[in-house]
Amino acid sequence: MHQSLKLALSAGMALACASAAHAQFPENFDTTTAGTLPGGWVANGFGPGSPWTVVSDQSNSFPNSVFTNDQIGVGSQFLDTPPINALGPVTIDLWRRFNTESTFDGWVIESSINGSPFTNIGEAAFRTGPYNATISANFQSPIGGQRAFSGAATTWTRSTAVIPAQSGDAVTIRFHMATDSSVSSTGVWLDDISVTTSATAVCCKSDGTCELLGQAACASAGGIFNIVAESCATANCPMPAACCAASGTCSMALPSVCTAGGGAYQGVGSDCGSVTCAGAFFEIEPNETRPGATAVSFFTPGNFIQGNTTGSSGTAIGAPTSLDQFLVTTANLNPGVYRHRLTITTTGAAGHTGSIRGLTQTAALAGPWAGAVGTATAADTQLQGSLTTTTPPRMNQWYGFGKQEKVYYRVIGTGTTTGDYQATWTADPVSPSQLGFFIPGQVTISTVAQGHTTDTDFWVYGVDGGGDLVAIDGSGNDGSSLNGGAPANNNTPSWLTRAYDPGTYYLAMSNFNLANNKGSPSDDNFRTGALLDFPDALLTSSSTANVNCAFAVTDSAGTTQFAATKPAAFDVLWFRFDVLPLTAVGACCKTDGSCDSIALGDCLAAGGIFRGENVACAAANCPPPGACCLADGTCLTRTGAACVAAGGAFAGDNTACATAGCVPADPTPLPLAYNWNGMVSEFSEQGEANRQDLNGYRSVADRGLLVNGAANAINATPVIAGSVGLGYTVNDQPHTLDIVHLGDRRTVANAARNWNPPSTNIQAGAQPSWLLENDQTTPQVSPLSAAGVTLSPHSRIGVLYQISDSGGRFDCTLTFTDNSSVTVTLRAADWFSNNNPQHPAPGAGSGLEVQRKLGRYGATQDTDLANTTATNDLDVVEAVFSVPRLIADGLGNHAGKTLASITFSNPISNANYANSTPATGSGHAILAASVSFPGAGAPPCYANCDNSTQPPVLNVADFGCFLTRYAAGDAYANCDNSTQPPVLNVADFGCFLTKYAAGCP
Repeated sequence: MHQSLKLALSAGMALACASAAHAQFPENFDTTTAGTLPGGWVANGFGPGSPWTVVSDQSNSFPNSVFTNDQIGVGSQFLDTPPINALGPVTIDLWRRFNTESTFDGWVIESSINGSPFTNIGEAAFRTGPYNATISANFQSPIGGQRAFSGAATTWTRSTAVIPAQSGDAVTIRFHMATDSSVSSTGVWLDDISVTTSATAVCCKSDGTCELLGQAACASAGGIFNIVAESCATANCPMPAACCAASGTCSMALPSVCTAGGGAYQGVGSDCGSVTCAGAFFEIEPNETRPGATAVSFFTPGNFIQGNTTGSSGTAIGAPTSLDQFLVTTANLNPGVYRHRLTITTTGAAGHTGSIRGLTQTAALAGPWAGAVGTATAADTQLQGSLTTTTPPRMNQWYGFGKQEKVYYRVIGTGTTTGDYQATWTADPVSPSQLGFFIPGQVTISTVAQGHTTDTDFWVYGVDGGGDLVAIDGSGNDGSSLNGGAPANNNTPSWLTRAYDPGTYYLAMSNFNLANNKGSPSDDNFRTGALLDFPDALLTSSSTANVNCAFAVTDSAGTTQFAATKPAAFDVLWFRFDVLPLTAVGACCKTDGSCDSIALGDCLAAGGIFRGENVACAAANCPPPGACCLADGTCLTRTGAACVAAGGAFAGDNTACATAGCVPADPTPLPLAYNWNGMVSEFSEQGEANRQDLNGYRSVADRGLLVNGAANAINATPVIAGSVGLGYTVNDQPHTLDIVHLGDRRTVANAARNWNPPSTNIQAGAQPSWLLENDQTTPQVSPLSAAGVTLSPHSRIGVLYQISDSGGRFDCTLTFTDNSSVTVTLRAADWFSNNNPQHPAPGAGSGLEVQRKLGRYGATQDTDLANTTATNDLDVVEAVFSVPRLIADGLGNHAGKTLASITFSNPISNANYANSTPATGSGHAILAASVSFPGAGAPPCYANCDNSTQPPVLNVADFGCFLTRYAAGDAYANCDNSTQPPVLNVADFGCFLTKYAAGCP
């Protein structure tokens, strides 16, 4: 054993022979011959490295140190100190210099107490100079995954660590150098090693004074035990300052004592008389790693984290440039859904960035459900980073249920962010939207074919016995999969089919990536999204705003569609739904307008609308019935929804069959003025010859309907049946104009379909001789006066159409012989059926009863070459508007009017292309139009309300008839055709008297 005085002089250390520390041995290796070791020191190991030995090429105290090299190959080299008999905690003090393959080769300090296996003393044992890296577990290093010294530290640096030990313990210290399977470097030097133990050590007590105490006595004094200083004279004990407890109370405490008790240390020099404990939580260095993260437990909104950083380093432990990491726990709140935020503000230059951390996911093996779920790795990843563009700026956002959820939160800075930052916590309750109820058994929630291409992601939560929301294992989806029953594998839309028992459920939905701590199930097509570390928290990584997330829910009774829009960055949409047993009893609104209190299953069997379990008929608000004119001219009393579902024409709420004037549907095709040859007759309009034919077929974009009479062709039968009571006839003759086109073929899809000169080997053909004007974005008018079509109070007008390249909209205008008109807007998604679009349903006030996919029909591809070797189906959309719906939506009463023309105009594309305008980005094709429930021709005499034929046709009965229909709210009574509510008013009486006085022709 070497003299302590020589060690102190040569190393510049302040090791004093005081009672605070009894020196067991100091070792500087300076009197040991190079190539050997001091007495009592033992070197052993395995693998390619050289054993630890004394060398003279490097030293902290001249001339020697101890060294081992860094070689290629898996191995360990051990250097054991002589064992010592502990009097209490053992302190090891040394100087080190190393150059190893960073994060792959490195060394650790281990200890063995009373012959136990050697174990890493751990980063928490260090008082100065702690470990600086984590060793990779991927290349067989014997210390893979452990914190260690690694990389380049080419100047001599001091490290001090304390090993817990009890009096009488036999303690051996080991220096363990480990190498992996590849890449070498230089090695490790150690010098001036001192191992000390004492029954007492420096204790900085809670009042800031210093005393030499045992560990237990120091703890009872609320002190900090065995700090680096060797005596109280050099201890520089910290003074107590204000410590805010989670309850909001204040006490004076040392920093470590304050934070150990879950408090927020208010800074050196503060006192309880000068601070208000409003929930300030200060960062405690070192906090660069997850295990070392500063713990923060918020207790009321407005609490904040305060810290300071000018960088993003995870290895500059405790340095100003190191990142700040926190383990945040939210407050205990009443059960519910809450939106949590941490928003950064600064006292100096802005530039701090916050992030919520997570873990990467190892995917489960793909397959049907029930199956495996993904598992979290140990690899940290950023799940959500704050932005300057959000409202408020620099905020991070997640959701929880008032259950003291935890998240890892990180703050980084820049070279200019020298001022303190504050991250303030807020918690806002969220009210989930109600979806209604569904039937137990298989239920599918899906964004497939819902009119958007949003990359959606959702998860379903159940409710436990305490009323808390709990994520259901395997009940999330980020990508539709054939394994889950979806029509295709796709990472963009979502599809989840699960069996649901009766109960209450919640749906959390957003766009990619929605993350909680649950692994993705086997039937999710995208199974590698990052996960949160802890249960009950949830977030999305997406900062995109105003995102369409419309979805549909399908149970055994049918499919219900729901509109949904994510409004802002990091938002998650929440919905509630109930699954009711079929035996649940409540109000059932029947199709005839009556109400019964019956079981859900019986209500559905009767075609009724179930208003909810235990709902009374008095509170059911069932829709009133009215006259429903069927296609054969008969009349039933039905509610409006039931009438439309049966294909009838609804005369209005509370109307009677006796006065409805029902007539047979007698669908009448409208003769459209076709301006384009856009459907393909097989053989005569296909192949290279057609592309060169200036009289041949031309697509409005890249595809066209095939009219070959096959089972899936649009002309499989002469009349294409649409909604009941309507029918359509298409022109399927070759080399004839067969559709009404809106748009400009030259600019569709970024001019990808523009004309090409004849004889060029390009799929698009030349401009045909039958096309006189390329710009057909102007109104396209079809005269109809010659058809003599008059509308009755029950008439429907149907239109068949398609829209290419992302879909869009256009206007349809009916003009009448009295020069009045009405305009409705028709919409469609992209026509390509492989995109599986969901075409928009009628909107409120649109005048439309129906807007839907009529079907998918055989089609060609390759533009005007009309190639059918690999055909793809195209959607045809049907839109239906009616006289009653036009009246109900405030668009006027047009019963009794005769059509003069139908006009298609104002085409708009859903997407813009570089060489297009909104009007020319897509091709719009109108295939056919039809009218059902026509009127009798010339308008009847209005004042002859009872339709009497015996003279005098105008008599007192007409007054009674008018009053009855007025009281019933019948559209007939709107004599002045007013559109502003109330449409039935005193002016209608004056109008009727005027027309009565004028008599009948």
